[in-house]
Amino acid sequence: MQEGSLFLKQLPIGSVVGVRVTDGTDLAATATVRDSAATPGPALVLTALYTGSFGNTLKYTLAAGSNSTVAVPTYKLSMQLGQFVPEVFDRIVPLTGVAPWTAIVAAVNSTTSGSKSVVAALSATPSLLAPATAGSAGVFAGGTDGAGITTAMAVGVDGASGLRTGMYALRSQNLDAVWLAGIADATSWTTVAAFARSEKAVGYGSIPTGLSVASAIQAKLGAGLDDPYFVVTKDFVTYLDSYLGLNATVAPACLVAGIACGVSAEQSPGNRPAYGIIGTENTINPNGQPYSNADLANLEAAGIMVVTNPIPSGNTFGTRHGKNTSSNFATSEIPYARKTNDIVRNLGGQTLGQFVNKLQSTRNNDPLRLQVSAALNGYLAPQKSNGIINDFRVTCDATNNPATSIRAGILVAEVVVSYLSVVDKFICNLTAGQTVDVVAASTLGSLG
Repeated sequence: MQEGSLFLKQLPIGSVVGVRVTDGTDLAATATVRDSAATPGPALVLTALYTGSFGNTLKYTLAAGSNSTVAVPTYKLSMQLGQFVPEVFDRIVPLTGVAPWTAIVAAVNSTTSGSKSVVAALSATPSLLAPATAGSAGVFAGGTDGAGITTAMAVGVDGASGLRTGMYALRSQNLDAVWLAGIADATSWTTVAAFARSEKAVGYGSIPTGLSVASAIQAKLGAGLDDPYFVVTKDFVTYLDSYLGLNATVAPACLVAGIACGVSAEQSPGNRPAYGIIGTENTINPNGQPYSNADLANLEAAGIMVVTNPIPSGNTFGTRHGKNTSSNFATSEIPYARKTNDIVRNLGGQTLGQFVNKLQSTRNNDPLRLQVSAALNGYLAPQKSNGIINDFRVTCDATNNPATSIRAGILVAEVVVSYLSVVDKFICNLTAGQTVDVVAASTLGSLG
């Protein structure tokens, strides 16, 4: 949850999909609501929807409803998880016997307007008494986090729909970024990278905390990873978790993924500020020292994204560069994979999907191929004019659709896209000194 919180602080575009992973020993917090007997007995059991110690921050209040009268009493159940907005179920109308409690259970468990944090159930022996008119309140207890998650648990098992676990449960979710929360294990990187490629996403991994620059580079090389669809990040980060009210230290993959998802696909997430950061393992460490230029150059050359302060744009915490793990300069910037995925997703959707199962002729001016060309030009031309791509070319005509292919039910469109170039090195030539003559720029062209 903490990694998800820091991810959201980077203002990513789109929604977030997560998979809860358990070792089977975690428990959900519970609370028992009692009736109005002289010695109040159990009437209702409230159980946190999710396991974990955070459920112990749940509180409930059961009181008279906002429209309650002596003749027609109603009830209001309020529940609050941590600092989240309370859930309120008001004007619950009791009937007779167990009906008051049954009505409360129905309100909490409603599939359309029910609780997002709690499930309710009648006690083992349903109470025949009404809730206390003076109201009652209580806190949840008993929630535990389990013994811990291993890399294997987080990765999970692939398989058919309904049988996938861990990371593989995220298949077909239209992902942009994927990482294993709470895991900083180099042995998982190639597996996450393969999954990310298959899902048209970019995978992110974290260097274990405490490693030197040389050890981090060796870890990356030892993983055998050279892939534009995977990003290795370094330096655990600390931020203030406003929900838990404490400083939390987490692996950097979530932060870098959040920064990347906060910009459009053609933009580099490098040299961008990180929001909400108190420090990194290098800056908070009392024995830590700023990275030298040689350290930063070596990390960049190795394809390791480091979170540090300063970054080229100023004295702030952020991403030093925007490199992935590819050693090929042409594909080494994160926008290469993100923009390619973006184009593939769009072309594989409605842009070209609308032409499947339509009719194609062998005529040179076939209307279907003209429509395909128009759709592709309509998708790419605005991107060129708006500075999202550099240039493009579309071919879908008789030159690449011979009669033999057409009769075999095949339609071919060839699309070539040139991306804009990320400024990797900025060279500024400076001439300065008291003996330097400055010639006005407007006169340089006339000098011979």
